[in-house]
Order: sequence, then C-alpha cells, then structure tokens
Amino acid sequence: MECHKCGMPITNLFSMNNNRVCTHCTTEQVKAKDKGEIMGKSNQMYQDQLELHNALKIAYEEGVYATFQKKDIGKNRLELIEPSFIEDLGQVLTFGANKYEANNWKLMSSSDVERVKGSLLRHTLSYLKGIEYDDETGFSQLAHMACNLMFLDYFDKNKVRDYTIKGNICQE
Repeated sequence: MECHKCGMPITNLFSMNNNRVCTHCTTEQVKAKDKGEIMGKSNQMYQDQLELHNALKIAYEEGVYATFQKKDIGKNRLELIEPSFIEDLGQVLTFGANKYEANNWKLMSSSDVERVKGSLLRHTLSYLKGIEYDDETGFSQLAHMACNLMFLDYFDKNKVRDYTIKGNICQE
C-alpha cells in the first residue's frame, strides 16, 4: 500500500477524509492544523488564542496567576443594588397589583401625582416617628417610600399630563 499524499509505502494506515495516509503525512497534517493553517488557510483567531494560552501557561508556571478582567466602565452597575431592597419594593408593588391591578399606578393623571406625593409624605413621617412598618401591608415604610419615589420618577420622566381613561386605552 502507498500513501495517497506522498506515495511512500506504508504499513500502518490511517483514514483521513476517506484517504489512506502514512503516519508522517498524518503528523504533518495535524501540525498544520495546530498552527491554524490547515488546507492552506491562515487562521488568525486560532493563532491569537494559542498565543494567549501559551502566555497564560508560562505565567502559571512562573507563579503569576492571571485574573479575570471586564471592561465595563460607564455601564450601569445594577448589581450594586441591594437585592433585599428590590424584593421589598416588589412586595409593595405586588400588594398594590393584587389590591387594584398590575401597573394601575401608570394610569394616574397629573392631578393624581399629588396623591402620590401625599403618600410619600405620610410614609416618611411615619418612619421619622419610629413606625417602621405600614399598618395595612406590614411592609416597611422605606419600601413604601421607595415605591412612591419610583412612581414620581416615572411621572417626571414621562411628563405625565391629564388623561381620560376609555377602557384600557389612555387618551389625551
């Protein structure tokens, strides 16, 4: 038997792409693949990964350990928000959704915004008097204050004006 690549007589046959090749040609093909140049194509991404792998391996052998880095400067760091704060806010909103309707607060008109301000002041005063929890819900005054602040922030950002409600559609 002869190798289909080099024509040399072979004793051990390998099947690569349905061709019979000798050990030498198989080794050369694997070497070419490792260099990222199989079938004459340069593979820059593979080369970059191989370079990084080798650099990390050398650093590890020298006792220098690489650390993970992520360039997220300027991005919103939502992971910095205390999870229990989000849960408390969610409890107040869930109570309101069960009592009224989910997102019912978004249907308020500009005249209703004054009621939200009143609610914020009542919860703030209760908190300042040392009353930590709301009588009706059992949730913290701070969670109710945060909820009211979220409503006011929404109204401010969306420039809430007077609306009349017809069915589920808000019309100016």
